[in-house]
Amino acid sequence: MFAHLDKKDWDAAWKFMVKVNAGSRYMKEEYGDKLDEKIELEESPKIQSAIAAFNEYFNGNKKKATREYSFLSEFSHPNSFAFTSHIDWQEAEKPDKKMKVGFTRPPTDMMIQAIPSAVMSSLCVLSIGSEFLKRLKDDSLEKPLTETMRITEPK
Repeated sequence: MFAHLDKKDWDAAWKFMVKVNAGSRYMKEEYGDKLDEKIELEESPKIQSAIAAFNEYFNGNKKKATREYSFLSEFSHPNSFAFTSHIDWQEAEKPDKKMKVGFTRPPTDMMIQAIPSAVMSSLCVLSIGSEFLKRLKDDSLEKPLTETMRITEPK
């Protein structure tokens, strides 16, 4: 994105943002180039490319973005690992009866484990958004973001 902005190639920057915000590999594969012959469908940028860019951003911490993305994906995607915290296993009341399995809310202490990674990921997105806006001569996110990211009061 910044490469487009640095070159003042506004059309390329806009097309990239459309792909980020509205692109969907699934929709493009399912419906082709247009939906109802009206809406052009774009494929979103490849997640691995985005993660590689974040890994470069965190150059002092090799593969940090890969690890964080993997953790959040395992926590949030609907696969068997993500659902283990939602399953309530109840032993059979009698030996000839079957075990009862139901879905329930996950324990709060388990949900809390993902909060630091989710917050850090959100702050990274906001930080890059702020950088994006600064390149467009808009610093409206800089002060609120700085206040949000402050951990201790300055002396």
